[in-house]
Amino acid sequence: MADRLSEPLGGRHSLVARLARNSLALAVGSVLASGISFFTFVAVTRNLGPAAFGDLAAALVYLFIPAVLADVGLTATIVRRISADPEVTEPTLGASIPLRVLVSLAITAVFVAAAFVLPFDHRVRAAVLISSIGTLATLFTSIFTPIFQARLAMHWPVAATIAGRVATLGLTYAAIAAGLGFKSLVWAAVLGQLCTLVVTAALALGVMKVRLRPRIDLPYWGVLLRSGIVLGAALAVGQLYFRVDTVILALLRSSREVGLYGASYKFLELAVVGPYAILISLFPTMSRFLERERHRIRPLAQNAFDIGLVVSVPAAVLAIAFARDIITFTSGERYAGGAAALQLLAPYIVATFLLTPPLALLLAAGANRMLLVVNVGLLVLNIGLNFALIPSYGFKVAALISTASEIVDCILLTAVAHRVVGFLPSVRAVPVVAVATAAMVLVIVVVPAPVVALAFLLAARGCWALGVRHYQGTGS
Repeated sequence: MADRLSEPLGGRHSLVARLARNSLALAVGSVLASGISFFTFVAVTRNLGPAAFGDLAAALVYLFIPAVLADVGLTATIVRRISADPEVTEPTLGASIPLRVLVSLAITAVFVAAAFVLPFDHRVRAAVLISSIGTLATLFTSIFTPIFQARLAMHWPVAATIAGRVATLGLTYAAIAAGLGFKSLVWAAVLGQLCTLVVTAALALGVMKVRLRPRIDLPYWGVLLRSGIVLGAALAVGQLYFRVDTVILALLRSSREVGLYGASYKFLELAVVGPYAILISLFPTMSRFLERERHRIRPLAQNAFDIGLVVSVPAAVLAIAFARDIITFTSGERYAGGAAALQLLAPYIVATFLLTPPLALLLAAGANRMLLVVNVGLLVLNIGLNFALIPSYGFKVAALISTASEIVDCILLTAVAHRVVGFLPSVRAVPVVAVATAAMVLVIVVVPAPVVALAFLLAARGCWALGVRHYQGTGS
C-alpha cells in the first residue's frame, strides 16, 4: 500500500490529465447521483404534499447540523497530511477511526435528544430519530473519503454514492406503491445511506488495498484535533448558514411553508454539486502545489474561476426565468407558491461557484482562523436576520438572506485569499459571459420554451468545449 500511495504523480501534463479526469468523473458521477436523488425527491414531494414534506425536510436539515459538526475538520486535516506524505496514510487513518466514531456517536446523540426538547411536532421528531441512523452512516462513510480524495480517485466513492441513491430510489417507490406512509420513506433514505457506507468501505479495503488497523492513540488524537478543530469549526459554520434558515423556518412557521421552501431549495442543492466537485479536486492538488510548485497555483485557481462563471450565470438565469415551471413540473401545482424562493435563491448559484477557488486556496494554505472569523460573522448575522424577519415575512426573506450571505461570503473569501496567497481573480471572462447572458435573456423573452432549452444545451456544450481548450492551453 505504501508503494502505491507514494508512486510519483508524473509530470506536469500527467497531473493535469489526472486532475481533469478526477474532476470530470466527480462532476459526472455527482450529477448522476443527484439526478437519481432528484427522482426520489419528485416521488416524495408528490406523495407527501407540502406539510408532510416540510416535516421531513426540517428533520433532515436539522440532522445536517451534527453531520457537519462531528467532522471537526478531521477529513480535511487527514487529506492534507496524506496528500503531502502518502507514507502516513494507514497509520493516520487507523488512529483516526476510533476518534471519529466516538465523536460522531456523541454529537448525534446530543442532537437527537435536543429534538425532543425543541418545539418540533411529532412527525419531525420521528423522522429525526430514524434519520439519525443514516447520519451516523454518512459520518462513518467519511472515514474512508480521504483515501480516494488524496489519490484523485473520487470516482470510487461517487460509484458508492450512486449505489446508495439507487437503493433509496427503489425502496422509496416500493414504499409508495405499498402505501406504507411517512416513516417508510424516511427508512428508505436511511437504508440507502447504509448501502453507501458498505460499498465505500469495500472499495477502500478491496480496490485501494488499504489495511486499516484502528487503534486508540490519545496523544495522536490530540494532534489531529488541534490541527483540525479550527478548520472543522470554520467549515461547519460555513455549511450551517447554508441550511440553518430551514430549521428556523420550521420553528417559527408552518410545515407547509417549510415544504414550499424545501421544494425550491432542492434545486440549489443540485446546483452546488458543481462547486463541490471542483473543491474536492482542487484541494489536494493545491496542497501539493503550495508545498512544491507555488507558481502553478494562480493559473489553476483562475481557470476554476472562469469555468465557474461560464457555468453558473446561465444556470441562474434559467432558474429565474422558469422557476414556476420547474417547481410545478417536478413537485406539482401544490408547490407553485415556492417558485418565488427559487428566483431569490438563483444568484446564490453564481456566488457559490465563484467562491470555490479562493476557498480551496485558503483550505490548502491552512488559513483556518481567518475562515472561522468570516464564517462565524456570517452565521451570527444570518441567524439574527432570520429570527428577526422570518416571523413576519416567511420563507421569501429566508431565501433572500441566504443569497445575500453567500454573496458577502464570496467577496470576503476572495479578499482573504488575496491577502494570504496573493490570488485575485481576473474578470477577463466577464464581457463574454455578459454578452452571452444578454443574448440568452433575449431568446427567453422571444422564443418558445422548448427552443430555449435546446439553445441552452448547445450553448452549454460550446462553453464546455471552450473551457476545456482554454484549460489545456494554459497547461495549469
